[in-house]
Amino acid sequence: MKHLTITFAVAVGLICVAIMYNKAQANENEMGTTTIAKTIVETDVEGKVTSELTMVIEGNRWVEKSKKEISYAQGCKTEVTYAFEDMKWVEVAKVVKSYSGEESLSNEVCYAMTDRVWVEKEKKSYTDLSKDNGVLEDTVYDKDGNLIMSATYKWEDEEKEAGIEKTEYVYDAEGSLCRVVSYTWNGKSWNKEQVADMLYVSMVSSR
Repeated sequence: MKHLTITFAVAVGLICVAIMYNKAQANENEMGTTTIAKTIVETDVEGKVTSELTMVIEGNRWVEKSKKEISYAQGCKTEVTYAFEDMKWVEVAKVVKSYSGEESLSNEVCYAMTDRVWVEKEKKSYTDLSKDNGVLEDTVYDKDGNLIMSATYKWEDEEKEAGIEKTEYVYDAEGSLCRVVSYTWNGKSWNKEQVADMLYVSMVSSR
């Protein structure tokens, strides 16, 4: 796997004014082609994200679409993704990330739920870059070290062949993530698929 990382030396001026994003705020190009969503984020007493509930607009109401539950162990972070199907939550994917130190991601293992069993789909090493599986990961950070774009491409003959997934991240004036924009590849370029604004719910005790 190849990795391409760019760090901006100047401010990018990404400031989010509103938390809630709805039909009235969607621009003309987004209406009808982009899913409008909001994500309710729960954090623990240390400020770590423990769950994310994503809801989308259908007609004139918000409906649950997916959720992610996040747990932490020493040097390890596990993210389990659920889809809301037939009025119940169903496990669909899991990612286990291993860290060396506080913030240095060393390994990532991705699983899919198949016949009620977790099946390993992909393993990534961020320490041994000699392993090339035909995938290029392109990441961009702002001057404060915040990830503002990540994209994955199929890589062949030293060229990008096709996009796999792309996500953009927007932060507010305090540096908190306030919007996530996801894209899909249409065969030639990226199409905006979903815009989700983040609403944080702190689990800090009131005592």
